[in-house]
Amino acid sequence: MNKAGMKAGTVGEVVNLMSVDCQRIQDSVTFSFYVVVATLMLVVAFAQLWDLMGNGSDVVKFLFYIS
Repeated sequence: MNKAGMKAGTVGEVVNLMSVDCQRIQDSVTFSFYVVVATLMLVVAFAQLWDLMGNGSDVVKFLFYIS
């Protein structure tokens, strides 16, 4: 590494930036599970509405198309 690169940041700054990056990756992996769960919950909710209100229900079709 050349002198200009070494003056760009201290070890503490690099460690801090790496820590923030690791935290963001951890948060994205942790909360990506909720995308799958929310999608599954919507599908189950619409299926139950469809079953409850009947096959020809315009409300269920409208809710399905806007979501």
